[in-house]
Amino acid sequence: MAAPSVSVPPPAPAPSAPPAQSVQISDGALTLDEFEAVLVSSPHPSSHPILRDVAQRLRAGQPFEVMVTMLNGAILHPAEGWVASNTPASVFGMVLKSRVLSTQLQIIPQRPHVDLRQRAERRGMTIHPVEAMLYVLATAAECRVPEQ
Repeated sequence: MAAPSVSVPPPAPAPSAPPAQSVQISDGALTLDEFEAVLVSSPHPSSHPILRDVAQRLRAGQPFEVMVTMLNGAILHPAEGWVASNTPASVFGMVLKSRVLSTQLQIIPQRPHVDLRQRAERRGMTIHPVEAMLYVLATAAECRVPEQ
């Protein structure tokens, strides 16, 4: 006697996660003075030294890179007023809010003779005004920023 065949329906697809609500680099802008005024309002103590370091380096006017990974990060050129990034704002938020991840972030001074725009293009980075990145960093660290 043959065993009865049972038809098993295929598993239902897993529901897709809702899209992450994150700030995009073009969503707002903060001047350096505004950024410095709000950076201490972040409820994440691990973000304070990083944000202060970024502000100090911008004040110094020398280009630098914020490396999240070997391939991802941002190049800031304060003298020319631009930043290039290939990293979503949500990733900056994860790093700035995490005591462990924030220790892995590297801020590296860049030599003035290096063509940083060309380097940014090779890495697939998009160019934005520095003020837009300051807004991203402040909101990613959940600082209390002025209404845009």
